[in-house]
Amino acid sequence: MADITTNEHTKDLSQEKPLIYIGDLTHYTNVISIEYFPLGIGYITAYTKKIFPEKFDIEMFKFPDKLFDAIDAKLPDILALSFFAWNRNLSLMVAKYYKERKPDGLVIFGGPGFPSILEEQTNFFKTNKQVDIFVHHDGEFAFVEVLKTYLEKNNSKEEILKSPIDGCVFLDMNRGILVKGKDISRPEDIDDIPSPYLTGLMDKYFDNQILTPIIQTTRGCPFRC
Repeated sequence: MADITTNEHTKDLSQEKPLIYIGDLTHYTNVISIEYFPLGIGYITAYTKKIFPEKFDIEMFKFPDKLFDAIDAKLPDILALSFFAWNRNLSLMVAKYYKERKPDGLVIFGGPGFPSILEEQTNFFKTNKQVDIFVHHDGEFAFVEVLKTYLEKNNSKEEILKSPIDGCVFLDMNRGILVKGKDISRPEDIDDIPSPYLTGLMDKYFDNQILTPIIQTTRGCPFRC
């Protein structure tokens, strides 16, 4: 009976979907530093679920203590974090904490905190080796490109980081050079991205009554100069 139980358990584990933790983290002590709903990662999660409805399990996080607890309880296969001026150090710290526990896990960053100068981009990866991939510009589409590659390469981080990924940049550690994919254009119709409100992804943030809901009325510069 013991052998049968072990075999069944192994079969269940082999059928688990890759787990993604995605966070837009904020510092908070007596007050919350950034007190708004994590709308950006809401859009990324909603679009990912649209493209891969049955391929991944995704959990969203706003508060670092919840994410730390989740990492301690169950290590995700992919950790994705926003990277802004106000949460730069926090995101790097969480990524390092995760990498110490799962060195072969994939860490994806995205946001405007990434340097624009080529040399500084290289130094960023060399200094912050816990970050594997940085997503440029609109995160939904480049993030999906990473996940497509992830599935094509059978979840192997080494294989993922061998070829350019559209909308992303990473450092080839062996050669010490940046690998950058093609830029991804914004969609003609922004409604291609499902609403994180209408899909229920924001519901839990209404329940806590701590954060302020926000909506996005435009994306990018409206001028074509």
